[in-house]
Amino acid sequence: VSGCTPPAEPKAVIALNTSGSLSSGTSIGGLGVTLNLPDSVTVKTDASGNVDSGVVATSGVAAGQATVITLYTGPSGTVTAKLHIVLASGSAGMSVGEFAKITCSVRTGGTPTASDFSLSEFSPVDTNGAAIPSLTAGLSTVAP
Repeated sequence: VSGCTPPAEPKAVIALNTSGSLSSGTSIGGLGVTLNLPDSVTVKTDASGNVDSGVVATSGVAAGQATVITLYTGPSGTVTAKLHIVLASGSAGMSVGEFAKITCSVRTGGTPTASDFSLSEFSPVDTNGAAIPSLTAGLSTVAP
């Protein structure tokens, strides 16, 4: 019908964060993490399979001062979809806290909650490239 707007695609927004403590004078120079997606969830990709530029946005401690590289692996058999994220901060580094928001597409009828998502392969490093074992990664649902 002319003038009608199609219904918005169902989506979920997931916030990723770090927690723990940093040694005095240490800041996060970068990190890698994998977001494991539930069955009803994917992320938007272009025709070449690259993650759409609007999927991962830096936020909180990384807002506007970090570069993000992403790789999406679609579901296959019993293996669920995964979004691999590498984030490199500016030379000053970043502190502990929220660092990214991920906008996921949800299949019609799907109602994922934060507990349906999980994180793996978390590897934070300081501005000198040394591992920071005292940090952990977490996630929360920002919007259904």
